[in-house]
Amino acid sequence: VFSHYLAFYRDILRGSKTFAVERPHWMFTPLAPEARAIELARALRCDGYLAHIFTQPLATALLALRKPVVNVAGVLSELPIPRVAVDHVEVGRLAARHLLERGVHRFGFVGYPRHDFSVQREQGFREVVAEAGLDVTSFHERTHRAQEPTGLWRWNQPLVDWLHSLSKPIGILASN
Repeated sequence: VFSHYLAFYRDILRGSKTFAVERPHWMFTPLAPEARAIELARALRCDGYLAHIFTQPLATALLALRKPVVNVAGVLSELPIPRVAVDHVEVGRLAARHLLERGVHRFGFVGYPRHDFSVQREQGFREVVAEAGLDVTSFHERTHRAQEPTGLWRWNQPLVDWLHSLSKPIGILASN
């Protein structure tokens, strides 16, 4: 139960398919990550769900099915659902070390204040930068942005303004 627009999720599907090849009785059925689609899926009588759970309504709809669910999203940490995730704190540490090794002395972070993966990446990033005696300036993105009729995201002017205000050169970690 997730969109296929990010390579991360396509990789999860690829890995799951590789695992399932040795289990010919397994069947994968893509479902849109929406509560209504999950309710319609009840008729499929699936044995379990692999899902990118990024909203409480989606979690509630999946839990209502009373089937095993594994969450592969790093957005909501408080869900009572098993989760397979990346070590986001270590991702932040690795990014900071990479920039420090290249001689960067100014650091920025762009992320989401209410998304678990982003908070943890910023934590790891700040930790390593602070150990080097330096600071990080952050921009916390709004969770929802308006879309243009073309389907493309509109430029986020506050982010653009923040970027222009920074002293250069600077190394920036964008949470995603």
